[in-house]
Amino acid sequence: PELVSEIIGVGARPCLPGGGELEAPGRWQRFFVSTALRAPHLVKFASRVVMAMSRQMGPEAMLRQLCKESPSDLALLEDPEMMPVLVSNLSLMSGKATDAAGAFAAEFIAIQRDWSGQMAALRETPISVFLAAEDHTFDFGARPALKAAYPWVSFEVMQGAGLALMFQRFKDLIPEMASAARRAS
Repeated sequence: PELVSEIIGVGARPCLPGGGELEAPGRWQRFFVSTALRAPHLVKFASRVVMAMSRQMGPEAMLRQLCKESPSDLALLEDPEMMPVLVSNLSLMSGKATDAAGAFAAEFIAIQRDWSGQMAALRETPISVFLAAEDHTFDFGARPALKAAYPWVSFEVMQGAGLALMFQRFKDLIPEMASAARRAS
């Protein structure tokens, strides 16, 4: 509380108490969750395979593959201003000079642990979680359980958005962040 006045999670994934796993419908998500829980040492290898596939397929083809389950994400790929940004981002992430696979693996393993105790410690901290309606990596059936576990957290589902939530709804999200910054000062 002395350092953090408010938390805004864009596409955030709070865990269920007891480390309850959120079963998402996305094929890749289920694969990574299963690997992180049963063979965490393989997550970095699996992440490297995905990055290698991205280099082999090309970033645009990989983006289309990753976004195929979200009409909003696919529409974003048709935006002539946004597509180069997304391609550059994925090119950087999958480049051999970076270790995005290691960072992704470390984050993914960390979020599979039970950190509901840290969530409970934030009971007095305003928390807003923004979720994308077309995000196939999130189990929307778990929302009632999350709301019951963390009644002080605001969970908002944003329509017309998928994995690229921040890019799709920045006109809504940036003012939220600016308001939080004003409240903190």
